[in-house]
Amino acid sequence: MPAGEDQVGGPPIAVLQVAPRLCHGCPESFAVDLALTARAAGGRSLVASAGGDLAEPLRAAEIPLHPMPVDGGRGNESRLARLIRRERVDVVHAHGVAGLDAVPAARRCGVPAMLGLHHLPEDGRLRERLIGCAAAADFVLFGSEAVAEAVAGAVRIEPARMGTLRPGVDLSRFDPERVPADRIIRLARQWHLPDEARIVLAPAALRPGEGHELLIEALALLDASDLHAVLMGCEDDGPAALDRLLALADVRGLGARVCLVEECRQRPAAQMLADVVVVASPRPEVAAAAVAEALAMGRPLVAVENAGVEGLFGDAPVAWLVPPEEPRVLAQAVAEALALTAAERAVLGARAIEEARARFDRAVACTAVLSLYESLLEDGASGRRAAAARPV
Repeated sequence: MPAGEDQVGGPPIAVLQVAPRLCHGCPESFAVDLALTARAAGGRSLVASAGGDLAEPLRAAEIPLHPMPVDGGRGNESRLARLIRRERVDVVHAHGVAGLDAVPAARRCGVPAMLGLHHLPEDGRLRERLIGCAAAADFVLFGSEAVAEAVAGAVRIEPARMGTLRPGVDLSRFDPERVPADRIIRLARQWHLPDEARIVLAPAALRPGEGHELLIEALALLDASDLHAVLMGCEDDGPAALDRLLALADVRGLGARVCLVEECRQRPAAQMLADVVVVASPRPEVAAAAVAEALAMGRPLVAVENAGVEGLFGDAPVAWLVPPEEPRVLAQAVAEALALTAAERAVLGARAIEEARARFDRAVACTAVLSLYESLLEDGASGRRAAAARPV
């Protein structure tokens, strides 16, 4: 069945993406690409979200954005149900905690609901609610095997109703050949990075538990005054978290050589600035995005072995993997990556780009999800469960 038509050649399929926020680097950004892909395939896309930097591509594509704080804590089920009925939505795809409102709203309207789940919250009650939401969805698309196993261990979900798919990255955007040199230079000046500086980039949210403290401890062990760290990610834990990171950098003697960047719309240029990318977050959805971006841009990559990076790498040697909570080992890996010759960097970069194109192409992921939408519709919105082939 063509992506833009229903089973009898009627009006285009209408898919509502429901995501808490639309920000660069967050897993919910997948919702934007899915909306754009469905629209390009002839379907009708709608988005409900509190918004964010990625709202602009939706406006450019004339995809309606319905503002609402769908974070699972404000009771938007009725609002979403009214939207589903008014817009004659055929499929609802909820992302993360947005499913707490979107899945029951879809079921109330007799519309198939898919839940995209990239991580489980630490909060016990919220975690339990989200697992219950997964059990109620018509199909659950997990971002990693680790999250799938955690949910499957808590509640029974038939194998035909679940699958695992990493969203990957937009390889047309994360391509080193498409990043102009002047864009990289502007970014370095914006962040006040010295021309001679060697840059370690750590893309992860600026909050406790994302590995930034470990990286600061590791860099403090290196005798390299030209080494600067850019900690880049959204800040959603309040200014106190930023102050703690800066205070730790001061205590360890790094001071102004640690730069905190709360948001960056030019993530490919940020990757090109980096001499080394460090991924230390234990969260699968954060680590997967950071690893995919670094590989796609051909950057030397150091990753801390934890649940976040489990299963992300193939057989090709494209990164240094170090044990968690070992700053000395992390420091040694960063030093080795920095010591690569130009020829060694070129070989490693080419291998990394090949790996990213084989394993992390977001266009392929989007196409797979569109097929799942069609399968949900073919099985009907009356409660029959999706029996689609699982994308892995």
